[in-house]
Amino acid sequence: MYWVKMLFGIVWFGFFTVAATALTALTAAHWTYRKFDDISVDQIVYHIVFPLDGVDPSFYYSFARNVLVGPAVSLVVGYLIYRCLAAKPFFFSIPKRRVFAALAVLTLGVATFSAGYIEYRFGAVAYCQKMLDMFEEDQRTYFSDNYVRVEAEDVTFPEGKNNLMFLILESGEGTFNDASVYGGNLIPKLDKIAADNLSFSRHVETYGTSWSAASLCSMFLGVPYIVPGMKETTLINRTGKFLPGASSLLHLLETAGYDITFLIGTDVKFGGTDLLFNTHCRNANLEDVLVLADRYPSLKIPNYRWGYPDQLVYSEVKKKISAWTDDETPHAMILMTVNTHHPGYKEPESRTIYNDMRDAFVEMDDLAADFLAWFQNQPAARNTTVVIIGDHLLPANELGSVELPPKRERQVYNAIINSRVKPELPPETRLFTTYDFSPTILESLGGVLPKRRLGIGTSLFSSEKTLLERDGIVPYEREIARYSPLYNSFLYGNDTTAAK
Repeated sequence: MYWVKMLFGIVWFGFFTVAATALTALTAAHWTYRKFDDISVDQIVYHIVFPLDGVDPSFYYSFARNVLVGPAVSLVVGYLIYRCLAAKPFFFSIPKRRVFAALAVLTLGVATFSAGYIEYRFGAVAYCQKMLDMFEEDQRTYFSDNYVRVEAEDVTFPEGKNNLMFLILESGEGTFNDASVYGGNLIPKLDKIAADNLSFSRHVETYGTSWSAASLCSMFLGVPYIVPGMKETTLINRTGKFLPGASSLLHLLETAGYDITFLIGTDVKFGGTDLLFNTHCRNANLEDVLVLADRYPSLKIPNYRWGYPDQLVYSEVKKKISAWTDDETPHAMILMTVNTHHPGYKEPESRTIYNDMRDAFVEMDDLAADFLAWFQNQPAARNTTVVIIGDHLLPANELGSVELPPKRERQVYNAIINSRVKPELPPETRLFTTYDFSPTILESLGGVLPKRRLGIGTSLFSSEKTLLERDGIVPYEREIARYSPLYNSFLYGNDTTAAK
């Protein structure tokens, strides 16, 4: 009889510990990411697999504090319950029937709450449904029906090639100009640049574009980043190949003779950015915090959270642009800022207005505008297209007392300067997302696409409807999130079904 009690106690102990640990871990995730509006299962899976090189150390501390402490407490509580069930009380004896009843109610409550919270917070049912779609005979065709593969020989530059100066602003929103929400216009200079040049509206954030790695994937491959599953995502990290079977703006530019350079103040390995470039460019020049540290061994890193600040990276870009010559080699200079990544960084000597992360966006505005003013006075400016785009909406509300508007009321910043082509439709009438910029950038440089599309993106210079304009945001997101055999084939580089 004693061994039966012992076995029963161990089973209950294990069940309770797992349920309690799940509850504490999920509660910790809520508090760790409580200010994030739309963190998804896809994003969680992606960043479980990929290294967190260059990440803010506070994420590690938060994980240790919130996730590890809770399960430790659960183990202690479970152990005490086990001792009671095993008829060997540690401090005092409790009638077994009361222990059983209390433990059953507690475990059921924890399990129910945990399941409900997973669904409410992360949409686990939809993610599981996507996994089950893999086994359906009638597999989804929305992605393959709308995907356009573009090969290097399909693209021509009949009237010449502009250089590309591509500025990617971390969490850069066009709606930061709303003083009624943010207590002032956070981006007055970028706002004027958009007004004085070409800017398309509305640039909305959609499924698979809401975090940096997914946004970069969208910009350069013309597709959102969709995580098919843990196994497939692990394949990217293990093989060092980032969707090798997909068409790529980077590959098209390099094949057309462009010299491609990417600069960022943090570690380029973060989120697999190095894999994205190295998969689709043979000779891309990637410069990050490690390269800058070697170049400036005596210079301390003032932005200890993420690496070198944007101010230094802008100065490096200026040096490289100043070295451009009028030879036949077109250049593609890609700069991604990081000062406005959560939790935000501002140079001590910069303006302090709000005493919160809004000051980082004010400095982002100043730095970008100052750089563009400098660039316009350079000889290279006359044959260079400047593209400025935010990578996604601000996912964390670190703006003091500001309450962020609903996601659908906000839009990502974009502006194009000195494009070789003009839009066929009024730019203020467009509805689009990040992957539509892949063919748009190529056409702005003078490239001609046979269908004016790349991946599932549509050039905003054409009169063709984007998928969001044609189908609407809600139907699009419902269909694109489902399992796609074509998309999964991009992971292995063996696509043979995409339309040309």
